[in-house]
Amino acid sequence: TTLIAHRQVVTESARAVAALAGSDRGWRVAQHSDGKQTRTRTRHERLDAEEVRELPPGRAAVIALGVPASTRLAQVFPLTASTHNQPGRSPR
Repeated sequence: TTLIAHRQVVTESARAVAALAGSDRGWRVAQHSDGKQTRTRTRHERLDAEEVRELPPGRAAVIALGVPASTRLAQVFPLTASTHNQPGRSPR
């Protein structure tokens, strides 16, 4: 299943789309002045809700739902009259 979401101006809608993209886990390493290191487990959102709110016209977030989820920002081209009215092609 794939979700294609264009700009979401409602904050909660943008958050919902971003939540569907999921997150990645990683480590943040801090080097201290005494030479010791601290490692902290972190979580990074794959898609920020603010990115979804600010998508320009013609751009969309494409989220392939599943395990693991895959997220990309894509350019969306408008359907032109010449491709829309070709024989044998049905409008979608």
